[in-house]
Amino acid sequence: IMILIVSTPRSGSSLISKVLTDSGYFTENDIKKKDEFNRNGYFEDDSVNKILSSILKKYDLKNEDRRYAPIGLKFDYENYKTFFVNITKHEKYFIKNIKIALCYNVFYYFFSDSKVIILNRPKNKTIKSFNRTIFMNQFENNNQIEKYLNSFRLNKIKIKELFKNSIYIDVDNIVYDKNNERLKLNKFLGTKLDYSSINSEFWT
Repeated sequence: IMILIVSTPRSGSSLISKVLTDSGYFTENDIKKKDEFNRNGYFEDDSVNKILSSILKKYDLKNEDRRYAPIGLKFDYENYKTFFVNITKHEKYFIKNIKIALCYNVFYYFFSDSKVIILNRPKNKTIKSFNRTIFMNQFENNNQIEKYLNSFRLNKIKIKELFKNSIYIDVDNIVYDKNNERLKLNKFLGTKLDYSSINSEFWT
């Protein structure tokens, strides 16, 4: 069963991906390496990123993903069947990409039995991270960021409704090991994850 990591940008998806990688899970074609904004790397499958970008380019007619995320985007799924049915043959495989939240319908169409980890982070902390991250500078003010985040929030609600095997995870609680959140994620995945790489000092 595939694992999908769903989040807004700057909400801990790379951190959770690192935990999964350290625990024996993996993603393929990972070419975006670590930098000052993600010290452990990004863990994004380049081929998946390209196909999701092409979907948004073709079907996001308002071109909202450049600033505001499209909500409930629909498209001709069969056009992408060849790619998605051959995406992996491995059992412990995960996909992490913020565009999953924007293109969730294609994943539900092909992988409705996926285990979906939906990450939450307090809005004020996400906005703070946006404001100090160079590649998120398409926003002119915090109101635009809030509109963008709300689009993701609405999509995440729909994802939780659609995927029967899904869970909300508070990333701050994972980082600071609070409220049994690590145990909750372990139980959801049916394994004991390796959280040893988490360093709260780098949690921005």
